Amino acid sequence: MDPMAGGGSIPLESLKYGITTFASDLNPVAFVIEKASIEYPAKFGDSLTKDIVIW
Repeated sequence: MDPMAGGGSIPLESLKYGITTFASDLNPVAFVIEKASIEYPAKFGDSLTKDIVIW
């Protein structure tokens, strides 16, 4: 559990190892960064990786 996750590096690393994680932040900018770095890769997976490599 990371109550002040900021950019989301701790939750991201725990997800890479298969650990259930909870993260939050009061800063709306940090929240958007967390969402982009954690939720979108989990949701779009391989297709996102391929698009990034192509781009």
